[in-house]
This record gives sequence, structure tokens and C-alpha cells, in this order.
Amino acid sequence: IVAPYGLYLSGPLPEGEGMAVAEIDLKAIIRQKNSLDTIGHYSRPDILRLKIDRSIRPVEEKMAPHLQEISEGYDQEKPES
Repeated sequence: IVAPYGLYLSGPLPEGEGMAVAEIDLKAIIRQKNSLDTIGHYSRPDILRLKIDRSIRPVEEKMAPHLQEISEGYDQEKPES
């Protein structure tokens, strides 16, 4: 028996027939189901798709003119060590 977070609550049975018994927290099942519902829309590849663009893009920094002046002034006023 495996808990929603992947922890074993009851070990595997030895070979042959047997019964596995464990106490479960039903609230843990609900919490995990809210984060990943494997029988809901996540299991519908026709309506859900994840695309990741791993291409390298240049970094562009835009700053408001008054902030640019403050930034440049700070660099000039820095005390020397």
C-alpha cells in the first residue's frame, strides 16, 4: 500500500496470498488529488500540452529615463576604496 506522496504504508506481501493492512489519511489523498489529478484534465493529451522553448534569447534591459539617470549617477558617485 502506497500513500499519495509515494511512501510505503505497508510492505510487499511475501509470495502467495495474504492481506496488506495500513492506516490511511483520507485528507492526504484529497490534498494530493488537488495538486495532480491523473484521471482529470491532465490525462487528456487532446486538450493539454506543455511546450518548453529552450532556445537561448538575448537579455534586453529597459529602464525608465529617470531611473537610468539615477543609476548612472550612482556609478559616478561611488566612493573609491
